[in-house]
Amino acid sequence: MIHYRLSYKNPQHRFLAVEVKIPVLSDKKIQVQLPSWRPGRYELGNFAKNVRNFQVKNEKGNAVPFSKLNKDLWEIIAKGETEIIVSYHYYAADLNAGSTYIDEKQLYVNPVNCCIYVPSRIDESSQFTVEVPAGWEMACGMKNSKSNGDACSVFHMQPGSFHELADSPFIVSPQFHHREYRVDQTLFHIWFNGECRPDWDRILNDFSAFTKKQIQAYGAFPVDEYHFLIQILPVQFYHGVEHQTSSVNALGPGYELMRDRYDDLLGLCSHELYHAWNIKSIRPAEMWPYRYQEENYFKTGYVAEGVTTYMGDYFLLASGVFSVSNYLSELSAQLQKHLDNFGRKNYSVADSSWDTWLDGYVPGVPERKVSIYTEGCLLAFMTDVLIMKHSKNKFRLHDVMKKLYTEYYLKGKGYMASDYRAEVESFAGTGLCEFFDTLVNGKQDYIPTLQKCLEYVGLEISSLDPATAAEKFYGIKITDAASGSIITAIHPDEPAYHCGISLGDKLISINGYQVNSDANKWIAYFAGETLDFICMRNSELKKIQIPTAENGGFRSWKVTRLEKISAEQQKNFNLWSTLTN
Repeated sequence: MIHYRLSYKNPQHRFLAVEVKIPVLSDKKIQVQLPSWRPGRYELGNFAKNVRNFQVKNEKGNAVPFSKLNKDLWEIIAKGETEIIVSYHYYAADLNAGSTYIDEKQLYVNPVNCCIYVPSRIDESSQFTVEVPAGWEMACGMKNSKSNGDACSVFHMQPGSFHELADSPFIVSPQFHHREYRVDQTLFHIWFNGECRPDWDRILNDFSAFTKKQIQAYGAFPVDEYHFLIQILPVQFYHGVEHQTSSVNALGPGYELMRDRYDDLLGLCSHELYHAWNIKSIRPAEMWPYRYQEENYFKTGYVAEGVTTYMGDYFLLASGVFSVSNYLSELSAQLQKHLDNFGRKNYSVADSSWDTWLDGYVPGVPERKVSIYTEGCLLAFMTDVLIMKHSKNKFRLHDVMKKLYTEYYLKGKGYMASDYRAEVESFAGTGLCEFFDTLVNGKQDYIPTLQKCLEYVGLEISSLDPATAAEKFYGIKITDAASGSIITAIHPDEPAYHCGISLGDKLISINGYQVNSDANKWIAYFAGETLDFICMRNSELKKIQIPTAENGGFRSWKVTRLEKISAEQQKNFNLWSTLTN
């Protein structure tokens, strides 16, 4: 059995000591692999860049020869050995929901970042121990036990495979806020780590409500015990990562937890909880099983993340945790992001899913791609309503997801894009060729179909004036900061797009007046007039004339209730908003 041991001495240096004892079977050579990515984020992480002082010895302490075959794969000459011991230091300096981090207050580990494995023995169980200061406690979705010494506490786990180990992040800390609640047969834990003052009555009431509604929809929860690991940061932050028996949710600042960030906490945790079914259980066939050493290309990110984004917020509405106003605010935010991203004219959401492996989750090249979260969410809403409409309100998108759970996951297989489409069309009772061919796999405008779906449940899209004169009158977005006023977006359907201005230009003057991080105020003053800009680009000054917008510039968009709603629309809305068939 492989034995992992994690420890550290000087938290201020951020280095985690990893030791892996590997019994030699009949191997002459053993290959050990460090994962190249982590499930939940479909881009290469290249974790090996954080490794230093990689060594291999035998049980007598003698060096064992090895070579590095690629960026994160090593081959060890094990002939004649009974056990080899691999050791290295892993730099743990990133505090978010998917990395590994050490400081004087906590040890936070995602094993998929920092633990090697033997590919040929990936399904073998192992022993895993962690040494931390005495008196600390562990939050983890994997069963663990604790032994205490004079100077340290040691936690022990026994993952059944590397897959279980890789999917079991943990936080060890002396500063937890912790409560439990139960829904049916499943025990749920909430762990806050960091400076915050939870209102436990409110939190437990709301978490219980959305958890219960999600479980009722599926009929059962995939595991017997589940842990919300919530990292509270002192700065603005929002990030979550799903796992089978837990999720890691990073949010900040702590002083806003029960105020301005409370809806974000609910949205984040409801989203990650839904992932326990969708992506951790209902998984694309291309990821069955995970291949940690390489990209796992798939085109159904609009299901994995888009349906989850939609359902995470939807279940907050259906459970009564969110009001209709709360929910429509979240849907409006997705609509705004969709219409502000002109990559929708150039790349489909299916192709964008494939390309997360290429350029990750950053915007990348301007107007190149879309978001599997945003466009996927809007598609999920439309799919839900189209199924309702064509089935005469008999079925929902949720019926599709439940079918994927019972007929695919529980039968030990993943689904293909064609399977998802077939199940959607089966529950709708009709073919949806145009929807899948032109919206999911194509670049056609979402708005006409979205408007029809919204109208079916008594909703509509409203357009409002944008927040700034630059956005409204000129079709440009400018960020005013202490370092200057920077062009951050240019509307491709407005004259400004063709006048010579470029993303990243720093404004020096407007109509002869120097700009001191106040460009938006000057533009509001001259609104409606042609503007003469002097910009700095690559240390060169550029003179550019900006004409006024012709098509309304950047607009603000909202989803609202129709002022006049028919009895049929009200009935449809009631059925949709409560998950009642």
